[in-house]
Amino acid sequence: MLPCLRCCIALFASLAVSAGVSAAVVLQEDFEDGMLDPRISVSTVGTFLDAPGITSFSSIEGANAFGFGRSVNRFNSFHRYVTNLIIDLGSPTFVESLSFDEMEVFGNWGSRGEVYVDGVLLDPSPSFGRSPYNDFISDTTFRSHTFAINGLASILTIQVWDITDLSEIYIDRIAVAGGSVPGEVSLPSSALLAVPPLLFLVWQQRRKGRIVNVRGAGLLLLADA
Repeated sequence: MLPCLRCCIALFASLAVSAGVSAAVVLQEDFEDGMLDPRISVSTVGTFLDAPGITSFSSIEGANAFGFGRSVNRFNSFHRYVTNLIIDLGSPTFVESLSFDEMEVFGNWGSRGEVYVDGVLLDPSPSFGRSPYNDFISDTTFRSHTFAINGLASILTIQVWDITDLSEIYIDRIAVAGGSVPGEVSLPSSALLAVPPLLFLVWQQRRKGRIVNVRGAGLLLLADA
């Protein structure tokens, strides 16, 4: 990438930060009204002693949280006992990040947490849940997680598997940050909004020599990546 293009991108980012422009909130759920956002659904595999759902839980924030449930099984639960909290955005939407708070109680035996984006595992290692795994100790405080996505997504799945009868993961304060991006994948729109006059940027990669076109009022940049 040419130095002039790197400087241009750095300038966009710097101006965006100084202007205080941030990604929009696509979805926010704190479970306090006792009802799931219409875009959220729950699916399960296996039989549960305590069913997954919104329940009274004040150890994170507020009066309620979402519990992934406790199964009727104790050993070798693996993918025979699973709860999926599914966020359906309805259409491909630019998602910058997914965040939530989480803690594991009633001990720590089983319950691994992972995040999927359109069916693809975001992180090959367990994304959330108490660590070290299976130490039989309950959390005394919650953890805050932010998962960077920075791409188009339609369905985000927060999954807990290997659910036993000896522990349960709760989450609260789910937030999806981002917004719609027209056309092809581009630099964050927040950077463009901070640069007067209004710029329109198209990031286009071609098979031969990945070309970057940046067009705006009186500005044309062509550079080989």
